[in-house]
Amino acid sequence: MAGAQNWQCDWEQIVNLQEGQLLDLSDPFTREESWRRVRPADRRSTYSAAGGDDGIALERDRLARRLEATDRVLAGDYAGAEALLRGLLQEAFEVANSHCHLARALMMMNREGEARDEINQAWAAREQAATYTVARILFFQCLFAMLDGVAIDPIVGQIRDALERGGAHMDWTILPMLNHMRSRLGEANYQFLKALAGALCEESGLLRLDEFAQWRGEANATSPQGARATGDSPRRRWRSRQGQ
Repeated sequence: MAGAQNWQCDWEQIVNLQEGQLLDLSDPFTREESWRRVRPADRRSTYSAAGGDDGIALERDRLARRLEATDRVLAGDYAGAEALLRGLLQEAFEVANSHCHLARALMMMNREGEARDEINQAWAAREQAATYTVARILFFQCLFAMLDGVAIDPIVGQIRDALERGGAHMDWTILPMLNHMRSRLGEANYQFLKALAGALCEESGLLRLDEFAQWRGEANATSPQGARATGDSPRRRWRSRQGQ
């Protein structure tokens, strides 16, 4: 892993450069794995440490810019985030993922039509995307279907399929956007999407999903997705692996 382009590690930390997550190894007596977001001070040392190859340095610079875009969204600087992300798209950097990040910023600026177009472009580029990015694209599709008042069962079925594959879970800062859309979504849809976002972040979040009719397929019980929801599921497999 130490030689992988999007990872860096030493005796004190492991860093997921792609998602800006850091695992602190400095305390040898810690028993639980705990990842946190890379802070600005961490980022300066992390992204300058690699040196050497110009291609790797450029890739790390792009990753840093995308992480800065997330920071700007959290700080309310949506226009700044948009500018960074459009620059990354011009450089064809992780196209599907960058479209998703841009859609989030656009939704915060109430530019829903443009956000939908970004998600359509992300979907068109999904073959080159990581599994967790495909799951995020489907999450947006589910949100838009709810806003349009159309059935979400087919999309939920695709999300279920994505969660069955490896690499589907990755920390995601999407709650601010959901909070922004809460009144339009309605409370039932908001709570389901909040739980779904948790499951996309961590596998343990699957435990909550069976509480929701949208996940169980009861919104359209006659659909194929509704029927298959009663069988095996990512949640049941996760519990089986935990010995529960």
